Amino acid sequence: PPMRRVVLVHSLSLALALPLLLPAAVLDFVQAFARGPSFLDGPNAVALSPDGEFAYFAASATDAVVIFGRDATTGMLNYLDAAREGIAGADGLVGARDVVVSPDGAYLYVAGAGENAVAVFARDAATGALTFVAKEGDGAAGFDGLAAVSALALSPDGAHLYSASPGDDAVAVFVRDPGTGSLAFVEVERDGIAGVDGLNGARALVVSPAPGSHLYVASDVDDAVAVFARNP
Repeated sequence: PPMRRVVLVHSLSLALALPLLLPAAVLDFVQAFARGPSFLDGPNAVALSPDGEFAYFAASATDAVVIFGRDATTGMLNYLDAAREGIAGADGLVGARDVVVSPDGAYLYVAGAGENAVAVFARDAATGALTFVAKEGDGAAGFDGLAAVSALALSPDGAHLYSASPGDDAVAVFVRDPGTGSLAFVEVERDGIAGVDGLNGARALVVSPAPGSHLYVASDVDDAVAVFARNP
């Protein structure tokens, strides 16, 4: 019947048009790593070195930072080493939840949720290797707001480090010594204090691009994003 012929023509036209309408694939799978000698159990976060030559994974199940070399052309990773809690003096890595590399690539910071601490490592730019520097723990040297610390963010200039802590419903602020990598406590912003809101269960955070005028915090208990103006 005429109606059926019309439907078939339209169906064929649509089929021919589909390849033009559908976007080309944007991701092609390259490789996968799973457990084994790389200590990559419970990976929660990843950070790349500024030159893109190395990748660092925070692995909570093994209390470790796992180090991979990276091929810039293929994107493939090659396991190199792991910095682990209690090995070569490393401390503050229990429940490693997040990892960030300083803008100059000289230091690496790890959120140790199980120790309410931030672990500081010096980084070899040529080999990617890590050397433990310090553990900055909640309650030590006036540090506060690090209970179950789950996320870290650095300011664009690397001068300040910020942490999100669901155990304290807080964001802690630290000034960073670029020469030694060490941290000094500045302040803590807590949910419900001085008008602060949206930090109940603070889980992740990010600083806006240079000059870094604002900080944004995601809080899963409040189902909210808290916005802070930042003094660079």
